[in-house]
Amino acid sequence: MASTIKKTERKLPPNHPLSRKFDTAEEGAKAKADYVMNTVLKDFDWNAFMATKQNQTPQK
Repeated sequence: MASTIKKTERKLPPNHPLSRKFDTAEEGAKAKADYVMNTVLKDFDWNAFMATKQNQTPQK
């Protein structure tokens, strides 16, 4: 028997950069990627990450 699941709609604050409607999915994806890169990962050390990634041995 099929059932419905009630989802809560999560809204961003009105002054958030991603709280608007986007014309296309690509525009929304680019805005979200830019937000993550500029806000969330702004102090992330990519060089150390890549060095760690290259030094890892493959696990079986």
